Amino acid sequence: MFGKIKSVKKALEPFNKVDKLQKSREEKLDDYFIVLTSSNLNSKDAFSYHKYLKLFEVFRIVFIVLLMVSALAVILLPVPQYIEIETIYYFSPDRGITVSDVIALFVIFFGVFLLYKPKK
Repeated sequence: MFGKIKSVKKALEPFNKVDKLQKSREEKLDDYFIVLTSSNLNSKDAFSYHKYLKLFEVFRIVFIVLLMVSALAVILLPVPQYIEIETIYYFSPDRGITVSDVIALFVIFFGVFLLYKPKK
């Protein structure tokens, strides 16, 4: 499966090169026509590559959401005293902001960054 994906990705490289050229639309269209006639891509391979990209995107989003939910659980759920590193700021004698809360906030911000990061 992955060998076929790699071969399709390699077959699509000339199309990406034509796309990055700074030419007029007519010249790009001519170049696309030349690349399309010389390539051996078929619609089945292109569809499987597109499906692979979508599946990868879904797995990425699920992983990021799970990461953010687990970080939120670290903040909201009480943590035993032997796991807490140190309390940075006390609201009351028993409650405060701990180092694990700050780390979980960084994980949430990193997850939001990865979720909204533009694709290349």
